[in-house]
Amino acid sequence: MGVPYGREKEVDVAMATQITRLASKCDEDDKENTVFIIVTGDRDFKAPVECAIEENIHVEMWAWKRGMSVFYRQMTNRTKLLKVKEIDEVADKVSFTSIKSTRHKMDVAPDHSIVLKDIPNTKADKEMVVDSLFRMLRLFYIIETPSKTEGFLDFVVEFPKSKPDVVLKQMSRSSSILSAIAISFPQYLTEQKGLLTRELIATTQYQTLEDHDDAVTDYETTAEAVAGSLNGSIDDLLEPAEGDEDDGWRTYIIRRAGAWTQRKKQKEIPCRWGIHCAKASDCGYHHDERERKLFAKFPNIQFQFWKVKRCKKEKSHSIDDCLYAHSEADAWCLCCKSSGHYTSSCAGKSASSK
Repeated sequence: MGVPYGREKEVDVAMATQITRLASKCDEDDKENTVFIIVTGDRDFKAPVECAIEENIHVEMWAWKRGMSVFYRQMTNRTKLLKVKEIDEVADKVSFTSIKSTRHKMDVAPDHSIVLKDIPNTKADKEMVVDSLFRMLRLFYIIETPSKTEGFLDFVVEFPKSKPDVVLKQMSRSSSILSAIAISFPQYLTEQKGLLTRELIATTQYQTLEDHDDAVTDYETTAEAVAGSLNGSIDDLLEPAEGDEDDGWRTYIIRRAGAWTQRKKQKEIPCRWGIHCAKASDCGYHHDERERKLFAKFPNIQFQFWKVKRCKKEKSHSIDDCLYAHSEADAWCLCCKSSGHYTSSCAGKSASSK
């Protein structure tokens, strides 16, 4: 399941802060028997992992083989306190495969979908089709819908990372039964004609239907219902997408009324984290010119750790552009989220540890 980018970064920041805090609070007698198990291979956790190792705490990093940062693999050559483990080795023991879409019925992406028609509604036949899809080695989701033939089903198969024409060509080159029953989603809609359901019509694309008054009327009714549920007029919600080609198809984007205005107003509100914002240039709130320049200059820096540690550089360099603090007043505390002192000398941290 996907997680919105902003929320994902919030989770990362919370985890990184928690690791740093627990590492600094761990008693010396307990460190030898303490292991931090971190399920990610993201390089964003470099600083908290280094912090835990500096405190002589064992760390295990778990991630998929392709998702593990090279930094951690190289780090295992420098310390015995870090172990890198791959989820691939235990995936079959801790996971299962789900092919059913979690979306609402028939809420599909037409430009990434095909339809497998008239599949017998038996467990054996459905498993045979699913097995054939797995052999294509493509990510897919299935939505089952009744076929016009009694006792059969139609499978609407969405390939989020593939285009339908590519998928259909692959099927035609194989000896799979899928090639005999697979059609494109637009073709499926055309065959349905006046039998189009509201769910099918209310997708993000539709083909202009001539001489099918019932279908057009059904579309208009559905569109008005959608507009009413979102408290906006249909003219406000349906906007032609950019880059439409004149190929008989028109793409429309449905927007919640007032969303753009809300985002614009949010941009006028100062971000409460300032230069320490974890979202940096992706933040939806206002940042001053200096902060924006630093975000652009250092796109790979985790700004929530800006000025957290004391600078150890001996060479002369710019203090303003330095990631590290040069004085107590310049430091940022991860514990109380304020400037003026280091995390190690935070009064709140000392009180909580007693």
